[in-house]
Amino acid sequence: MSGALTVSRPLAVRLSLLFFWLFAGLGIYLPFFPVFLAGRGLSPDEIALVLFVPIVVRAVAAPFVTGLTDRRIDPALFLSFSSVAIGALFALTAFTSGLVPLLILAALIAVLQSASIPLSDALTIKAAQTHQGLHYGRIRLWGSVSFFLANLGGGFLLAFFGGVSIPLAIAVTMAAIVPIVLPLRERVSTAQTPHGAVSKTKLPVFLLLIFLAAALIHASHAFLNAFGSLVWTAQGYGAETIGVIWALNILGEVVLFWFFGSAVGPRFPAFAFLMLGGGIAVLRWIIMAGAPDAVLLVLCQLSHGITFGATHLGSIALVSRFAPEGARSRAQGTMSAMNGALVAAGTLASGWLFTHLGAAGFWAMVPLAAAGFALALWCSLHQPQSERDGG
Repeated sequence: MSGALTVSRPLAVRLSLLFFWLFAGLGIYLPFFPVFLAGRGLSPDEIALVLFVPIVVRAVAAPFVTGLTDRRIDPALFLSFSSVAIGALFALTAFTSGLVPLLILAALIAVLQSASIPLSDALTIKAAQTHQGLHYGRIRLWGSVSFFLANLGGGFLLAFFGGVSIPLAIAVTMAAIVPIVLPLRERVSTAQTPHGAVSKTKLPVFLLLIFLAAALIHASHAFLNAFGSLVWTAQGYGAETIGVIWALNILGEVVLFWFFGSAVGPRFPAFAFLMLGGGIAVLRWIIMAGAPDAVLLVLCQLSHGITFGATHLGSIALVSRFAPEGARSRAQGTMSAMNGALVAAGTLASGWLFTHLGAAGFWAMVPLAAAGFALALWCSLHQPQSERDGG
């Protein structure tokens, strides 16, 4: 890259650790927080509601909060503050019962969480663009590694210490972020425009259509994320085994991120990756709807590296390619919000699907992935000529 600085190894390590601890919390939350809620006596519909409300809150809050960093509010400082507050709220959640109190805590956590991943992505993309040899994917893969380890560890925590250990463990991962991210205040910045200038920079409609395509594919994971653990419990798998099943999601992701680490590069085949993610997702949900045997279940979980990983890398590359200067953080936040809005709808519907259909609820995810694939294909065919994949 012309004018790029030499890669800073300490910076790469610090950004990798940021993703490591951020996704460690997610690796515990996604598979096991629904089990914690079930242990507090919540019904499937109530569990779906507690998972649904934070997604909606994050979707509403993300563009606003991330947009603040385009106005020169330091993203690393915000991440430090939010991590402390999120950890405290999860610790309180561990000792809370009842639908309404749990909903209130979940909503408060979601406001603070709304910018965590978008800002971490924005920080890393900015660093990759200004430090030669620093690759987004090879930093981001440490989030996948920690998610893998947290899937395994969360299963053992649940088996040996019970449901209360789940929110407490998430609180610990949040606290670990603070000493890692604070020094980034002077190393990386996403701020690009003076205060107020970002509000005048509009995101292209074409970019919003790309976000919608990615959001449809990501939303097709809603039933898996909300009720995968309970589906597998009903099929006779134990807590430790379920942790392993979740961990299989990550193996393909790590390989993908390592070999295609330079996702923000101009020659990255972004649309091809987006379509691959949607196409494989269609096949994945069809198989999982049929209550597959152990071998097919393993293959379906390994395909997460494509259904999520390829979709994510493709969309990240397209943000870098099409988002205007001065609105990169807001673009990340907007993409996160669109993902969240569709995932929220899928999560809310998942309560009904699980109650009435069980594992067959995966069938409802097929048209979402198919629609994402179709829209990604349309965008690929109608992209500006100067921005064609590979050139």
